[in-house]
Amino acid sequence: MKFRWILLIFMLTPSKHMVGQQLSGQVFILAERYNNTTCEIVADCDCCASDLFFLNGKDFALINRCLFNDTYFKGTYQINKGKLTLNFKQMHVVELMNEETNKITHTVTKTKIAPYVFSIDMCEKKIRLTHFTIKDFSNGFRYSPENEKELNAKLNKSEAWKLISK
Repeated sequence: MKFRWILLIFMLTPSKHMVGQQLSGQVFILAERYNNTTCEIVADCDCCASDLFFLNGKDFALINRCLFNDTYFKGTYQINKGKLTLNFKQMHVVELMNEETNKITHTVTKTKIAPYVFSIDMCEKKIRLTHFTIKDFSNGFRYSPENEKELNAKLNKSEAWKLISK
C-alpha cells in the first residue's frame, strides 16, 4: 500500500524532464522582475517584457515587445536535464510603427544569435524559466490560457511572423 502511494505521488509530481511535452502550445512572458508571492511577472514599463511561444514540441517564436518597435525571432528548442535551450534561426524581423502616421514597416536582418539557455524550476505550482546572464529574460512564467489563445491568433496574423517564417 505504501508503495502505491509513493508511485501515485511520483506520477502526479511535475518533472522537469516532462516539461517539453507540457510546453507545446503555451506562451510565457519573460522579464527581469517578478512577484515571488504570486509567481507572476511585473512588466510595468516599455520594452521590459518579451513573449516566448512554444509553437509545438520543437519550434518557438520570441517577440521582444516595445510600444512602437517589436522584434521577432524564430527557432527550435530542446529540453534536457532541467535546461531549456533556444536555438535561433539566424535572422530577426523588426516591426516598426511610425508614431505620426501609424504606418508599419518591417526590416529583415540576418544576424548571428547564440543559443539561449534557461533553467526550468518551479515557483509554487508554476513552471518558472530563469536566465542568469540576460537581465531582460531573468524570469518567465506562463500566460493564462485565455491570453495564450489571443496571443497565438495575433502572432499567426502578423506580417512580421510571416516574413520570418519564410
